Amino acid sequence: MRNDVKSGSATKQRELWHDNIMSMMELEFTYLSDRLPAMAGIVSQFAELFNTRYLAGLWEATFIIDSCWFMDEFSRRPKELRSIPSWSWASVTGGIDVTWCQRPLTDDTVNIFSKVLHIDCVSEGPLYLGRLSKSLVTLEGPSVSATIKVCTNDEPNPSPEKLFNLRFKPIGDDLGESSISGWSFSPDAPNTETNICDNGDLRVIKMMAGHLKRTGKEWAIFLVVQKVEDQDNWERIGLLFGNSLRQKQGTRKVSFLEWFKSAAQEQTVHIQ
Repeated sequence: MRNDVKSGSATKQRELWHDNIMSMMELEFTYLSDRLPAMAGIVSQFAELFNTRYLAGLWEATFIIDSCWFMDEFSRRPKELRSIPSWSWASVTGGIDVTWCQRPLTDDTVNIFSKVLHIDCVSEGPLYLGRLSKSLVTLEGPSVSATIKVCTNDEPNPSPEKLFNLRFKPIGDDLGESSISGWSFSPDAPNTETNICDNGDLRVIKMMAGHLKRTGKEWAIFLVVQKVEDQDNWERIGLLFGNSLRQKQGTRKVSFLEWFKSAAQEQTVHIQ
């Protein structure tokens, strides 16, 4: 590692870490499961800088913002990677975007809304190889419930909104409908190799939020997790992006962010 990186600001160090992730995701491996072990040398150097536990591509002290990665429309979650926790970017293959992981480093309007309650992770072999025999992370944050419908679409590379229909559980005055504007769902794996189940039960968890300084418009990032069948655990399936765009419903206008504030409850989820 270059000496100027070691002496650089925390922001620069984090940016360099994310640059390494993006570079790693662009490489072609004969065995995709070799990606995390291939980063061992890099990880050992960054561990000196970050001074926190390494967890299969993420860091314990910054787990919430590290979880805000998202994938392009060609990403997959192949069976070969199912042993890697769903909250790790290493569990998918494709182009990765770490814009939101870096946003809190440079934007002082950002607030974090969720927290890590417990990490039950056990390394399988040397820590820096990233392999975990146990990988359960417990988060707490404002959440709403939803369901997801997988749609049939024969278009080449259809957009996520044509493949997946999210329905938010209504509350009180029936504002919990998917027609509420100001949100978009970004699945981790929108293609055939996916862990998204038709009619799956979801939790939508608010991770971070901020506003644009020039306009004051609000935005927020939500982690979307799906209930694992016959278990009390959940697994990640994507991110949801919310903004303050409003759509008229009856005699009033409502945005997803406004509805979420009234509908959300603090909930605990165990994510594997």
